[in-house]
Amino acid sequence: MTYEDPIIIAGHSHAAALGLHFGTGEKNAVLKPLLHEGYDDFVGLSYTLPIDAAYWDALYDASTDKSVGLLYNGSQHIHNFLLIHEPEFDFCLPNCEGGVDEEKFIVPNRVIRELYLVGLNEMLQIILRLKEIKGCKPFLIGSPPPRGDDQLQSSYEAKDSWFEAFAKLLFINLDNVKISSPRLRYKAWVILQLLLDEIAKQHDLIFVSAPLEAGDANGYLRPEFIQDFTHANGGYGKLMLDRIRDKLAASN
Repeated sequence: MTYEDPIIIAGHSHAAALGLHFGTGEKNAVLKPLLHEGYDDFVGLSYTLPIDAAYWDALYDASTDKSVGLLYNGSQHIHNFLLIHEPEFDFCLPNCEGGVDEEKFIVPNRVIRELYLVGLNEMLQIILRLKEIKGCKPFLIGSPPPRGDDQLQSSYEAKDSWFEAFAKLLFINLDNVKISSPRLRYKAWVILQLLLDEIAKQHDLIFVSAPLEAGDANGYLRPEFIQDFTHANGGYGKLMLDRIRDKLAASN
C-alpha cells in the first residue's frame, strides 16, 4: 500500500483518535494525511462539523478503487444510557458474561440491539452506496470501550458544564435522572459492537473491533488511552490503525 493508493478513514468524532482533522474551517470535506506520523498509507476525510449529506457525497466521490473505513457515530451507549430514569435496569450479554444485577429491572438485550438498529439506518445506506462504487471496499470500524473510572460520576455530582450541555442536548433535566453505572455502559457498548459485527457479516464486510490491548482486565478503556469523557486519544488511534492494517492485509 502506498500513498498513491491510501486507505480512507471517514466518520464521526471517534475518528479524531485515528488522526482525522476536525474543524478544518474549509467549506468542503477534503482528504488529508492523518495527523499521526508513520501512517502515510491512510488518509482521512476531514471536515468542519456538523457532518451532513455533503460529507457523505464527498466520500462517495473519493472512494473509487479504495478501501474505505467507516467509523459511524460510536457513542450510542453514551447517548442512550449515560443518564437514566428510574427504575434502574440491567440486561444480560448474549453469552451471559458478567451476569446481571437481579435487584434491577431486567430487560432483554434485544431491546438495546433494536434501539441501536433504528439509529443505524443512515449507516446502512452509506454501506450500500459504497458497495456500488467501482472497486470500493468498505469496512466498518468499532468504537473504543467506555472508561470505567469514577471521573464521570464525580463530574455529574459536581454538575459539570459538560453534563449540563449533554442533558440540554437530550432535553433532559439533570434533577430527574441519575448517572448509569460503568458496567451498564460497558455492556451497552458490547451490544453495539456485536451489532456492527453482525451488520458487517450480513454485507460481506470486514469489521475492525477495538484492540484488546486498549482495554483493562474488566474491558474498560485503559487510563493511558483516555482523551475525555467519551473519546479515546491518539495512542489508542495508532493501535487501531495498526489493527486495521493487519485485518486488511489478512483479508487479501
